[in-house]
Amino acid sequence: MNSSNKQSRILPIIRKLSVKSFRAKMIATYLLISIIPMLFSSIFFAYYLNNVVTKEIHTKERDVVNSNTVAIEYAIQRNVSSLEQITKNNPDVINGNKQGIVDYFAQIKYANLEVEEYGYVDEQDTAFTSSGSKLDVSDRDYVKKSRDTKQTVISDILVSKRTGNHIIVIFVPILDQQNNYKGGIFSTVTTENLDIFTDMIKIGETGFGYLVSSTGTLLNYPDKSLVGKNVNEILTPEQSAKLEAAAKKQTNGIVDVTDENGDKREISFNTIPSTGWRLISTVDYDEVYDSVETARTISIWLTIITAVVAAVFALTLSLGMTKLVSKLTDAVKKLATGDLTPRLQFYRKDELGQLALDFNYMVDSFSLIVGKASHAAEQVAASSEQLTATAMNSVTVSNHIAQSTQEVLRAGESQLQGAEQTSTAMGEMAVGVQRIAESSSAVTELSQDSLHEVQKGSVAIREAVEQMKLIHHSARRSAEDMQTLEGYSQQIGEIVTLITDITNQTNLLSLNASIEAARAGEQGRGFAVVANEVKKLSEQSTLAAANIGNLIREVQASTARAAAEMNQGVQNADRGSELINTAGQAFTQIASMFQEVSNQIQEVSAASQQMSAGTEQVTASMAEIVTMTDGSYRHTQRIGEGAGQQLQSMEEISSASEHLSSMAQELQEALSQFKTN
Repeated sequence: MNSSNKQSRILPIIRKLSVKSFRAKMIATYLLISIIPMLFSSIFFAYYLNNVVTKEIHTKERDVVNSNTVAIEYAIQRNVSSLEQITKNNPDVINGNKQGIVDYFAQIKYANLEVEEYGYVDEQDTAFTSSGSKLDVSDRDYVKKSRDTKQTVISDILVSKRTGNHIIVIFVPILDQQNNYKGGIFSTVTTENLDIFTDMIKIGETGFGYLVSSTGTLLNYPDKSLVGKNVNEILTPEQSAKLEAAAKKQTNGIVDVTDENGDKREISFNTIPSTGWRLISTVDYDEVYDSVETARTISIWLTIITAVVAAVFALTLSLGMTKLVSKLTDAVKKLATGDLTPRLQFYRKDELGQLALDFNYMVDSFSLIVGKASHAAEQVAASSEQLTATAMNSVTVSNHIAQSTQEVLRAGESQLQGAEQTSTAMGEMAVGVQRIAESSSAVTELSQDSLHEVQKGSVAIREAVEQMKLIHHSARRSAEDMQTLEGYSQQIGEIVTLITDITNQTNLLSLNASIEAARAGEQGRGFAVVANEVKKLSEQSTLAAANIGNLIREVQASTARAAAEMNQGVQNADRGSELINTAGQAFTQIASMFQEVSNQIQEVSAASQQMSAGTEQVTASMAEIVTMTDGSYRHTQRIGEGAGQQLQSMEEISSASEHLSSMAQELQEALSQFKTN
């Protein structure tokens, strides 16, 4: 249970510090930026410090060795020069006065503390010293070499025949004017005098110096028991070979050697020009370079401490910078669900603070766009509902128009039948008038029958008049309804124009939303999808509005044609009424004439001729009435067809408005997914 709790606490931290985490990337970047240059700098400075310290140590070693080399060279040259001056300037030496020479050396012996003994060597290689000793030096190499070369010779380390001390002899030959060898004078220097120079070589606690002759003999050494022995007594073959190899390449230098115990030492050497001796200084390597190791250790610790400080600084800085990124991520996740209420409360005066302000401004803009789109959707829904109601009213009106048209059509059909019957009656009346004209004897009987028929015709005429009045009123009412329908059509056209404007505005808003979403990049993809859906709904609304507009224009055109035809029908009905009134008046006159026939039978023949002529006129008029009634009936049929088309168009308008209302409802539902302040 405890392990699971620990894992539940550790996993979020691991996720935050994973390589995919922006915070981990920032920490890694800061660490790389800070630690890598610092690491290179530390390595560089450690390397540089090592080189500098090594160079300083080497310079110090060289300076110490070189300065003592110069001092030794100066001391030797001073003694050589002093002896050479004696050979040139002292008369006793020039003349070979042995006793004078010895006395002179005895006088100057104590003036030069560096010299243990002065002496004179004659041509028989017998030496006479300033201390009064007489020695055979024929076995000394320096005497032989000077006789042969006739030059000053500085011997290797020797054991004094008088004192037994280790000495070095400086021998200057005496030459006559012909440059012949006449002996020589010398001075001896003990190795203890050389210690004056090597004792000054003190590098660190373990450093010391010593002299080696050109033959490899130790001229002096801290361990006096080794003086006079070969240098190989203190150096291993490997060390000696390494030193000799370096000495062959150059007269001075520094070599690192390792003894048999594995201890490393550094040897600095320089060659004394006049003697070929080597002045050597040696020091423990670890002691000399202890400061370098200390500096390297300090540099490593400084690097570690600086890396820790940089890591803490990188962690603190990344936490501060990624805090806004985390808040921004949470806010974007809420935005992806349609919640437009989150705002970033991040008050800084740098680019991160500006990012928070821009994010808040973007969300405010989206909220405003969604609010406008929602308001536009509500307007579209309301307008579509109003359009649906108007379309339903128009359908009702169209139904009324169709019904009225059917009634007018039935009335016209009855009128046509009445006119045909009247025409038939008039034909029969004409036959009767002909018969009256042919036979006046049956005028009385026929006049009674004619009177009866005239009365029936008068009744039919009155009915026709009333029917024509009904047709006239129906046609005028249809014309008024058509005008009203035309007004409704205009109102519907204005509503469709308003819907088109609203859909265009919605399309523009969705386009702006798409642009803003594109600017937002990956975070605005959800808004781009919603804006695209809004755009599609707007385009469908625009298409539906265009279809409605086309239907309205067709309805208006059909209504205009129907109105024109109804007006023509009204005019025809007016003319039919006038003709029927005329026929009614004619029937009234006929009735009067038949009444007169009954009273004045004597004038039947003349009246019959007149009636025959009038009957022919009435017959022609009735034929014209039949034709006009038939035309009115046909016009009424076309009006009925137009009313049916108008009804169908209004039903299509009603269906389109209902579809538009449904799309507006879908748009409202899509916009309702967004939650705004």
